[in-house]
Amino acid sequence: MNATKDEAAIRNALQEGMAHHDAGRLDEAAAIYRRLLEAFPRRPEPMVLLAAIAHAAGRPAEAVELLTRAIAIFPGNAAYHHRLGLALEDLSRLDEALLAHANAIGLGDVAGARAGFGRSFALAGRMPRDARLITFVVHALAQAWIRPADLAGSAIALVRASPLLHDSIESARRGELAPPAVDALLARREVVEALSHPLLVAILENTQACDWGLERFLAAVRASLLRSAAAGRDRPELLFIACAIARQCFLDDYAYATSAEESREAAALAERLVAAAHGGKPVSDVALAVLASYVPLGSCGWPAGFTQVARPPALWALLVQQIVEPDKERELAASIPRLGAISDEASLRVQRQYEQSPYPRWVRLAAAQPIAFDVQVRALFPEIAPAALAPGAVTEVLVAGCGTGQESMEIAQGIASSRVLAIDLSLASLAYAKRKAIEAGVANVEYAQADILAFESPRAFDFVSSVGVLHHLRDPLEGWRRLAALVKPGGFMQVGLYSELGRRDLEPARALIAKRGWKAEPGDIRRARSEILSSPEFARVAALRDMYGLNECRDLLFHVEEHRYRLSQVKAMAESLGLKPLGLAVPGPVARAFHARFGAARANDLDAWDEYERAHPETFSGMYVLWLRKP
Repeated sequence: MNATKDEAAIRNALQEGMAHHDAGRLDEAAAIYRRLLEAFPRRPEPMVLLAAIAHAAGRPAEAVELLTRAIAIFPGNAAYHHRLGLALEDLSRLDEALLAHANAIGLGDVAGARAGFGRSFALAGRMPRDARLITFVVHALAQAWIRPADLAGSAIALVRASPLLHDSIESARRGELAPPAVDALLARREVVEALSHPLLVAILENTQACDWGLERFLAAVRASLLRSAAAGRDRPELLFIACAIARQCFLDDYAYATSAEESREAAALAERLVAAAHGGKPVSDVALAVLASYVPLGSCGWPAGFTQVARPPALWALLVQQIVEPDKERELAASIPRLGAISDEASLRVQRQYEQSPYPRWVRLAAAQPIAFDVQVRALFPEIAPAALAPGAVTEVLVAGCGTGQESMEIAQGIASSRVLAIDLSLASLAYAKRKAIEAGVANVEYAQADILAFESPRAFDFVSSVGVLHHLRDPLEGWRRLAALVKPGGFMQVGLYSELGRRDLEPARALIAKRGWKAEPGDIRRARSEILSSPEFARVAALRDMYGLNECRDLLFHVEEHRYRLSQVKAMAESLGLKPLGLAVPGPVARAFHARFGAARANDLDAWDEYERAHPETFSGMYVLWLRKP
């Protein structure tokens, strides 16, 4: 009976405390939880609730201590492990956070645990070579627990740690892996198994492998496969890795360096396979996959019905990627409306570039739990109090310069009750985006072709996002002015602009390109990549993801129109448009370093951020991403 009374008292106290908690009366809630914990020191619930208050108040170390105690008492609660992972992330104890989120997934896969595992793995310094954890990494890549591109670096580190592959990858990086050595490697069963490991395959199928040594190794494997196919030797045991390399080559737009001999052999192989297909003769699965690693299969001129022939699953997925999906994009392009004229000379040059070179070729969208926009804004900027959405109303969003649609779909999925209009100059990019939206069932986004400098909209927007776009206009300020005019009073903007300091490391690489006379065409971009990535002089440039895709590299080093800024200039531009800066989107460690020097109250002070950038010029090597509000 006493136990029953105790349990009823505990539940009543918890309900009373949580009522205060939910109403924001945190001191009252904490007092109740502490009294409860004093009376019942083995009850995990008050520990977890006190941890939630501590974490929200910016005391993650206290939250970790409380949650660790709760887990010691009740180790089977998945949510406790996930909350511990979140607190450890805020302390940058990422190796421990990764394990905590993994435990949560193993126990019950609570909401957010997969994304937490992905974030922690992406940034962790190391991970045990544990079969369970590696399986989670494979699922994280294949199912997009977060953006696969963010997982690739840590995943490649695991691949490199393989005793069977490490030395070969390093030899390839140094240019010392001779063709006979590669042929000998592919004759070893254990090497073929290592190359077909689900982790490496998941990387190659889902994101660009941004590692020069691994790229050169895979290019050497590709060349060996081509030699076998050209000689008519069928190697069915190599089909899986041949398909994975081909899918990777399509994702990076065939960035791998290709010798003249390889080009001749690939052209001859294409001619032979296409002739066989037109003649009704069988086409080797492996040879077809090898060809797909040199040229997109959709460009080869296969007979009607070629994709209807029964194929192994790995090869069928390759045919879908390179023939079926591009055909669908060409069909969808005709359905995308144009809003306004595209006549500005600079805009036409940029449009031509992205029609030829749309990117990124992303594969899967990370799942997102829709959250009301006002709640998201308050989480980013607690001092801001945007009005909650009225019942039945929608948040109107414009994504200006959506490219291939990854950001626009993330916004459409992530903002509850939203309607998204996404515009871009490039019809090829828009068709890719629309296909991905249809595949993912994201119905609250519409795509249209438009030039920001001529764009007019019949409706105003609560939120306008234009990241990585305005600096490619002839007149970025005019483009920004047009977008700002479309923001509702009290609405928000997110703008991304290149940093002058952040991109200064590109200048020596661009000087080399000018010296060599390389043009923005595939052969020259491949030559530029090879020389830059092979030289220690360009180590900072080689660390950039954009060096590992042909179209990304073109955008990075060969762009036809680009402007760069200092934060003092960005501040002046925002002021001229009557926009109030709210703050810059930066990683947690950068925010903490800034706060330690200037204080959290100056997070929206662009002069302070300019001073910080002068001391840390690599901070905005990508770009400034600035949030603003329209009065």
